[in-house]
Amino acid sequence: MFFHYLKRCMLLFKLKKLEKEGMKVGRNTLLFIGAESFGSEPYLIHIGDNCLITNGVKFITHDGAIRVIKQKEEYKHIDNKYGKIDIKDNVYIGENSILMPNISIGPNACVLPGSVVYKDIPPGSAAAGNPACVKNTIENFQEYYNNELYPYYKKFYYKYFKHLF
Repeated sequence: MFFHYLKRCMLLFKLKKLEKEGMKVGRNTLLFIGAESFGSEPYLIHIGDNCLITNGVKFITHDGAIRVIKQKEEYKHIDNKYGKIDIKDNVYIGENSILMPNISIGPNACVLPGSVVYKDIPPGSAAAGNPACVKNTIENFQEYYNNELYPYYKKFYYKYFKHLF
């Protein structure tokens, strides 16, 4: 119990340090990731209000792979690619997703687990995959959840954990 509390305090301390370095985090936003997930340029990250960022999400604010091709003379003029990551209000980012530079995720959007986001995600959409693309609208996703997923989960949990209800 004590070590869990100590770990949480260390995370809060690191997040305050990142905010001093320019990272912006909105009100009522929950971050279930470590401070090391925000890369070396936290000032390029903006997270809106009422967001949920789950475990394992990585914020990549620059493309270091450009160093490989800069070895050739004809590509010496290319600079490293740095870019802002802008997450609007009321956004869910699923577990182990990767957010690449120069993207914006619109308000009321979901990025499903394991997605790699290279392009902007429009408002009110659910995106998944590598590269992440829009799979559905939030309204359709909510209907699918209510009609198909929730009854399945309810049945499953009741079957195996009915002693808890």
